[in-house]
Amino acid sequence: MKRAVILFVLGGGLLLPAWAQEKPAPDPLDGAREARDTAEDLEILRALNAVGLTNTQLQRLLPVLEDAQRRLRQRDAADAAEIQDLQSALAAERRQALAGGQVTTPMEERYRQLVAAQGRRRQELVDERARAIHRTLVGSVSAPQLAQMVETSGQLARERRRAEWQAQANRFQGGPFRPGGAALDRLRDLPPAQWDQLRQAVAGGNIERMAPFLRQLIPEGRGLRGMAQPGGPGGPGPAGRRGGPGPGRPRIDLNNPQVRSAIGAMLDLAEQARSLPAPDYAAQRSTLAAGLADRFLSTMQTIRRTSGEPQVAQQEQDDDLRQFIIRYLLSSRAPVVIREKLGVPRG
Repeated sequence: MKRAVILFVLGGGLLLPAWAQEKPAPDPLDGAREARDTAEDLEILRALNAVGLTNTQLQRLLPVLEDAQRRLRQRDAADAAEIQDLQSALAAERRQALAGGQVTTPMEERYRQLVAAQGRRRQELVDERARAIHRTLVGSVSAPQLAQMVETSGQLARERRRAEWQAQANRFQGGPFRPGGAALDRLRDLPPAQWDQLRQAVAGGNIERMAPFLRQLIPEGRGLRGMAQPGGPGGPGPAGRRGGPGPGRPRIDLNNPQVRSAIGAMLDLAEQARSLPAPDYAAQRSTLAAGLADRFLSTMQTIRRTSGEPQVAQQEQDDDLRQFIIRYLLSSRAPVVIREKLGVPRG
């Protein structure tokens, strides 16, 4: 005997089985979040795979990362509670302002101050957790693996800055130096005799002849302080990268063959720009300017690594390793990815 589908009538309506009811349309935001998480997972996995962390190393690292995420969630929850406590006062002041009343206690200023304080507290927690992860890494990974983390962080910084500089290639702005289209234009427009003098100065390490031309790349007052001069050291560099006066930036020793080679690589690209007809240069200007920016960054890395000042080189490595930790290991997706990689179920 065939079974019949029974429809129950309750209160004049039909009660249909769950499978017969229409499913709600998927929320596009869910798909966007999933795509974002997947992209983040891929970036983390590429970084971890490049470093070559073993399962044993990942197992040791996982609880430290999970503890960091737990603390960050607690911090975020406490911050949200503080904001919620302020919401009623903000709403009352808003109603008063809508009614045309005079606002005597600017709650929005208190809100901004609270948000700023919360940002500082969260950054302090991030820095503290980054140090804890750093201690775990130093005690469990090899020196080549740490070096790969530093290199990966450097590549990340170069890619990010290259994208920024390429976007700005058509305008050279003030503020921190960003080699762009205008810097390339200045090199392209040098008279042939001056260009030949610059190439000869770079090849021969003639600092007195080289420095004026380098200002075609680095405007006056930006980066040429502390250049080593023939017969003695240069003056002190600017203040250190973070905190206090520190030891200062490394001197730019233009007598160093590696530094001259790095600068020469920048000029090779400018040589290419000089050889192009005007229409071709206009079409390729953005790409060439981004390449100049990339080579500038590589040149500065060479200068730091060959500065002869161990404390400066160590500071650079520590900063790069810190950026790797914050970008990849302090991502909220890092514990998820590592658990899946290890085949460990979620706790």
